[in-house]
Order: sequence, then C-alpha cells, then structure tokens
Amino acid sequence: MVLFTYTVSYFFFITQLLNVIDGASSSLEHLSVTSDGREELEKTALLCIRMIEVALEKQEQFVDMFRSVPQQSAVMVSPLEDLLLSVNPQSSSPDYLLKIMKFISHLHAGAELNLSVIKILCLVCQSVTVQRHLVNLLTANQLEINEPEDRNEKDEQELGKEFIDEKSYGVSQIRNAVRQKCTEINIAFTTAPVSYLAHFLMGYELRKPVAKTNLQDPGKLGQLVHDSDEQLVAEGVLGASKTCLHAVLDILNRGVDTHHGPSCVTETSKFAELAYQLIYSLCANKDTATPTLRYLRTSHDFLYRHLQHLPFKNLVSMDTVEGQTPVPMLTAVSQQSWLLKTAAIELRMTAQGRQRSHAQRLLGLLMANHLLRQS
Repeated sequence: MVLFTYTVSYFFFITQLLNVIDGASSSLEHLSVTSDGREELEKTALLCIRMIEVALEKQEQFVDMFRSVPQQSAVMVSPLEDLLLSVNPQSSSPDYLLKIMKFISHLHAGAELNLSVIKILCLVCQSVTVQRHLVNLLTANQLEINEPEDRNEKDEQELGKEFIDEKSYGVSQIRNAVRQKCTEINIAFTTAPVSYLAHFLMGYELRKPVAKTNLQDPGKLGQLVHDSDEQLVAEGVLGASKTCLHAVLDILNRGVDTHHGPSCVTETSKFAELAYQLIYSLCANKDTATPTLRYLRTSHDFLYRHLQHLPFKNLVSMDTVEGQTPVPMLTAVSQQSWLLKTAAIELRMTAQGRQRSHAQRLLGLLMANHLLRQS
C-alpha cells in the first residue's frame, strides 16, 4: 500500500510538472519581453526543466540502487525518457519533448533555460527510439528559431568569455556553454552507429540516402525534384533557414579573411576545438563525407581559407594581451590537428576524384607554409 501510494504520488508530481512545462511553453509563444508575468513564468519553467534535467542525470544511479534492494527487484521502474514519450492529454499527442524543445525557439528565452533544454536533449537522445521520435516530431512541426539583430551583436561582443561554471550566471558564459553542448551533442551523435538526430540538426537528407544530400547556404532552397512518392521536395537542408552546421561555420569563419585569422581560435578556443572536431567527424563519416566536403569546398573554400593561417600558435601569440587568460597551447594544437585531419581526407577524396587543380592548390599551400616555417 505504501509503495502504491508513493507510485501514485510520484506519477501525479511528474504529470503536474509536465503540465506546467506544457503551459509555459505555449504561453511564452504569445508573450512579449515586456509582458506582465513573463519573467516569473520563465523562472517557473526553468525550475521545472531543471528538475527534469537533474532527474535524467541521476536516474541511472537511482535505478541501480533501487534494484540492488532485494525486495524491490521485482518492481518495474520506467526511465524518465519513456514518460516523456507518453501522450500529452492537453494535445492528445506524445509531444512533451517537443514542448521542451520549443523553449529554444522563443525569441527572448533566457540562456539558462536554453542550456537546461540542451542538456535534456543530450541525455534523452542516448536512446535511438527517442531520437527517431524526436526527428519525426521536428519534421512534422517545423521550429522557427529567430534571433533579433541586437542579440546577435551582443553575442559577438561576448564571445571572448569561455564557460566556466553555470552557477556564475554570466549570460555570455552560459551562451557559450550552450554552443559547446550543442557541438558536443552533434559530435557524439555523428560518431554513433545510428545518428538520426545529428543528420537532422546538421541539415542532411532524411528521406533518401544521406550521401545524396545537397547542402546549401541558408535561405537557398535546392531545386525541386520528384521523390519516390511523386511529391515535390526541396533538396538541401529540408527547407530550414539555418542548421547547426551553418551556425558552426559562421563562427569559425569570422575573421578568417583577415591577417588575424579566425577569431574563435583565440576568443573561444574550446568551442573552436570542438567545432573543428565536428567538421572532421562529418568528413570522416562514410555517409556525410561526400556532401560535407563538397559543400565546404564549393560554398566556403573552407579548408584553404583556414589552412593559410597555420600554425595556430602564431595567432595565439599575436592576440595575447596583458591581463587576458592565454589560450592553452594544447588547445591550439588540438584545433590545428582536427583541421589537418580534415585536410588529409579532402586531399584523398580529391585525388581519388581526379580533381587535380584543387588537390594541387591545397598541397601548394601546405608546402608553402612548411617551407616558410623552415626558412
């Protein structure tokens, strides 16, 4: 009887928690930044999201401890991600995860709220079932994530601060933590055997083989073609205005055409390391290699523009100022390592494809840098 009462109470608590999240997610869509009660509603949503986040972080340890007690071994314990896949009585569909993710799409949502949502996404998507469910939800419900121009400018000014501790509540630090966490998620999912969510977030084709994706710049839809169901579909990034890949490339390319080189190498060194690793992971993956390298080559001339600034230790020494925390040399070396590994894959692919001019151009740049360092 005690166990039954506990189970009912716990289920009621989770239900109430999810109801609050559902209501807050829907209400914030219609409230402006100056609306009465918005700040309190967002704080309430943050506390509820944090409870979900902490529960997901600790549930494995709890389940192990629970099952270690002999008299409890026969009791079935459902993981929280299964409860998040249950039907929402408010909408009559299993959209709790979508409601949680929608907080990211709100125009003025706080950085702390975004970070907690990203952490939840990382934790629940360890399950392939959840990944498939979430991709289906996101495909059916397009999320429009638009940021005001002044917020983008503010982020650029604050990129110099690396994330240290979320409890410091520094807005710039938390925003950088969100970027790093998003990049880590994509790296983890890209290297996983099944990566539905990574392919979706990075803008790869889901309705046909990933290798046939035609990546394009934001705002440019591909040519309309007939798919197997005789419906017109747009090639490229599923009609999305911007993907995680575009966002990563935008940050990596800032300052790349100046003599100072990519600003993120020194201003957000940890993020730059993760970003170069993500690019390498996409180029090393058999499914995403061809479309990724083609896009980097034709739309951004990415490798040539970045390789000309090697070695990165010169950029680090150039931008080091008194009173500023220096970039760890190991981080700079790691950034350079991921970039060179990507270049090696590109050289192999272009050589196999008999693209001599492009291969010679990259080799000429690398050899020139090598000879310059020796002179």
